[in-house]
Order: sequence, then structure tokens, then C-alpha cells
Amino acid sequence: MKKSIKKVADLMLDAIFLVQDHGQIVFVNQAACAILGYRPEELVGRNLREFVYSKDLASTEAAMAKVLQGQHSRNFENRYVRKDGTIAHLQWNAYWMAEEQIRIGVARDVTERVQLSRTYESMAELATAAHHSGTLEMLCNSFYAILQRRTFCRGLALVLDGGRWSYVACGEMAQEAATLRHYPLEQAGIKIGELQISLESPHSDDEEILRFTAMQASAAIQRITLQAELLDAAQYDELTGLPNRRLFQDRVQSAILRAQRDSSGGALLFIDLNDFKAINDEHGHDVGDLLLKTIAARISLCVRSVDTVARIGGDEFVAVLESVASSEQAEVVIDKIRHAVAQPVLLNDICLHPSASIGLALYLQHGDSLRELMRHADVEMYADKMRQKSATVGVRH
Repeated sequence: MKKSIKKVADLMLDAIFLVQDHGQIVFVNQAACAILGYRPEELVGRNLREFVYSKDLASTEAAMAKVLQGQHSRNFENRYVRKDGTIAHLQWNAYWMAEEQIRIGVARDVTERVQLSRTYESMAELATAAHHSGTLEMLCNSFYAILQRRTFCRGLALVLDGGRWSYVACGEMAQEAATLRHYPLEQAGIKIGELQISLESPHSDDEEILRFTAMQASAAIQRITLQAELLDAAQYDELTGLPNRRLFQDRVQSAILRAQRDSSGGALLFIDLNDFKAINDEHGHDVGDLLLKTIAARISLCVRSVDTVARIGGDEFVAVLESVASSEQAEVVIDKIRHAVAQPVLLNDICLHPSASIGLALYLQHGDSLRELMRHADVEMYADKMRQKSATVGVRH
């Protein structure tokens, strides 16, 4: 190329590439070098495909083939990898000079425009995903999908300091420090964990979007946590942590439906502490509350993980036993509960000797609705209480 023409080419703000049909670069101007970060001698003689970002190589080769067929390519956009590993977004006009057997391409660096546009789009997507995610798993999956498209993200993890969750991750989390970014997750200025993002390259021009992701994750986690706490308050007893009456009713209805479907049977136990009011009156509500928590834990240890223990009143508990076919099977559990409840309890230097009255109802034998089962179990519990009182009077006499 004549020196005068080369000087003119070097004055242009857009990149100019002259490329042979098989892809070998024969000329670049100063703008091309500035965009990619190479010296002219580092580009000339190499194949242009070497610099195309891998995910854009197929579309780039297809566009090159059309140019070689005589089609004038206008405003084609793809990505190139700079010498420092960062990504440049280029917009091309190219055509094939048949006589010289040279493809000329003029490229404009549109990285800033593309990044700004994608930043706004990604922020909108992230904010929407944060608002609609009901669990940390949903949040992690949504954020990962967005960042995969935006920042060449390989993996994403939410790492929380204790609490309900500890670690949720999507994709592949790289162990190399150079490609693993850490962003604090905060609520009211207090760190609650961190967002970890694994990138394909240690170089990233997306710091703004990554920090925005952490901010949205912090807000979403606060909302999800609050919703979980509200759900707990609606379904679990605050004192004992057991399911409350509302959740117990749902569990019984589900158990009855399973029993009807599978002909498997089941049992409902109505458990009432004896003389609990007297304990409260004599020792105070603090001791009474501690006793209830102790009894709740003891009853829970007497049943299987598939069973449900709930607190439905002051000193009233129920246990829903799955797949119990006979009263004999249920009586085994009742005996375990009686024995566990009756163990002495030492609270605030006060030794208590609790006991319980227990009523049994088998579904579907004693009813196929919650009302029928509770009515039968209540009658049986009251009869058990009377028997215990009669036995105590007999012993005194």
C-alpha cells in the first residue's frame, strides 16, 4: 500500500482491515491496533478468526462467506478479544475486491454503546427477576441466566452468614481467584453474606452490572426472608416451633386423602397436659412456657419424621401418625409419649412431674373428616383423664 494512502488510513477513526480470502490479515490501520491493543506487526500475517470471540465465530464465518460471494455486508456486529482479554464490540461494513482478491472491512468500535444499552436492559431484567423470585434457588437461577448472556458468567453463588440458608449456586464456580469476584450482600448496612460470580475471563468491563446484581440480590433476600418469617408465623407456633392449628388442619386433610387413596390408615392423638393450670398458677407463666417447650420436644422425639406433632392450644398437642393400621400400633406410640412426658423436668431449680392424657382416633375407622376425628379423640382423651384421676384417688385411699 502506498505510504500516502496508509497515512490517510491511519487518520481515520474507524478500523480498517484488509484480509485475504482465507482470512490472513495483510493490512491494519492505527485505529484497528488501538481497538484491539496490538501493534501492526502483531496483527499482520495472522488469521482474523484468531481474534473473533469464540461464541461469535460461526456467525462471523457465515458473514465472511457472503462477502466472498460478492454480497456487501453492512452493519454486521460481532465481538473481538483484545490483547488484554477484554471484549470489543465492532460494527462492520465489508466488501470483496475481486480484482485484488482482498476483502476490505471497516469496523467501528461500538463497545460503549452496546455495553450501555445492555447494562440498562440487564438492570431491568435483574430487577424484575429479583421482584418475582420466591426462593433463593429461583433468584440464583434467574440471575445466572441473565449474567450468562451479559457478562460471560460461568457460575453464580449466594453465600449467606447462617440463617435459613447458607449456600445456593448455579453453573460452574471456578476456584481461580482471578476469575472469581466477591460482592458483599448487605441489609441496613450490615453484611449478611456475599455474592460470588465466576467469570470466563479475569477481565471484565461489567463491574457496574455486577455490583447492581449484588444490590438486587440483597433486596430480594430481605423480601424472601420476610415472607418466610411471615409464613412461619402463620403456620408455626411461636413458643414451641411446632405446626399450629392451621397447618395441623392442612396436614390432617392431606393424611386423610392419602389414607383414602392408598387404604393405608392413620391415627390422630389428642394430647393434653394434666394440671397445667396449677403449674402456671403456682410457678408462673415463664416456668409454664419452658415446660411446654420441653414437652413439645419430647413428643416430637416419639414419632417418625413423616408424622406431624402440632400445638393447637395452651397445653393441647396433637400428633398425626401416618400409615397406622390398628389401635395396637398406635398404642405403642402412645406408651412412648406417656413415658417421655412423665420424666421429671427441672426448671429454674423447680422439679416438675408432668403427665398427659391421650385420646386416640383412627382414620378412617372413627371418621373421615377432621371434625369427626377430633371429636372422637377428645372423648377418648377426656375418658383417659378421668381414669387417671380415679386411679390417683384409689391410690390415696
